[in-house]
Amino acid sequence: MIRSNPGVIILREGTILDKWAGKDVPDVKELQDTDLTAYCVYSREQMQRIYLVYSIILLFFVGIFQGTTMVAIFSLAIQLKGMFYLFSSAISSVFLPKVTRMVTSNTTAKEISDLFIKTGRIQYAVISYIIVGFVIFGKSFITLWVGEEYMSVYYITLMIFVCTTIPSIQNLGNSILMAYNKMKRKTIIVIFASLLSFVAIFPCAKYWGAVGCSFPIFLCIVITYGPILNKMYARVIGINVRQFWIEILKMSLVPSLFVVAGLLILPYTDFSDWGKLGLGIIAFSVFYLPVSYRLSLNNYERNYFNSFMRKIKFVR
Repeated sequence: MIRSNPGVIILREGTILDKWAGKDVPDVKELQDTDLTAYCVYSREQMQRIYLVYSIILLFFVGIFQGTTMVAIFSLAIQLKGMFYLFSSAISSVFLPKVTRMVTSNTTAKEISDLFIKTGRIQYAVISYIIVGFVIFGKSFITLWVGEEYMSVYYITLMIFVCTTIPSIQNLGNSILMAYNKMKRKTIIVIFASLLSFVAIFPCAKYWGAVGCSFPIFLCIVITYGPILNKMYARVIGINVRQFWIEILKMSLVPSLFVVAGLLILPYTDFSDWGKLGLGIIAFSVFYLPVSYRLSLNNYERNYFNSFMRKIKFVR
């Protein structure tokens, strides 16, 4: 197929779209009109680099005003946030090729909106399980992991988890914007909001430490990724944002009930070692997952879950 070593071939459904020798490979931006999936993956990696720079600068200012202890606390919270975001981004990556095919085949805005809602519901089902588990077991986990003196990590991480739920369940919107080549407007909005949060972080870091730093970040993410970007999704790419949030609210009943029940039972439990904590998480999962499966998921999501479990069994 290609004699050059190294070389690059672009395939789509078994058809060769283009190929280059190693020295002739074009810049990935030039692939926008040839392979949207490759272009979207590249753009996503660029956004991840921007987030990394943002985190490093944030830790720098926390260190200036509060010292190394607060830097350690905030860096731990950022690590947990990274693992949290990994779950949702993995789900949206599965749908990325489908989105690019839909865009290139001139699919209607309603069909793309329906996919956006379906993906958001699946992501929320996973994310809500993680958040509820962290609310109930987070303090015990932090105590066993780094010690009770770092309990601030729990509150910072919880705030970050809650506020990043919005972009996490809507990160398919990034892929759609990239596929439509309309990511520039969102990037400008996010950068502007980030600069405003930096201004607010200075006094918060000085007087309230790492926990104080999380408040501007919380407000920045909620306002930017909430009403501002949701309005853009509705106007620019035709997403039915109102229906999206109705679906999310309907799914929130089970997580809310388990949070209340868990916090009421928590004072009567003992998670003083990893074994007991592990058993507690297993017991929580045994109750939560079947209830969520029956009451939160619709038929499409149950079939999606069942198909996923069958694939796991087949691989084994």
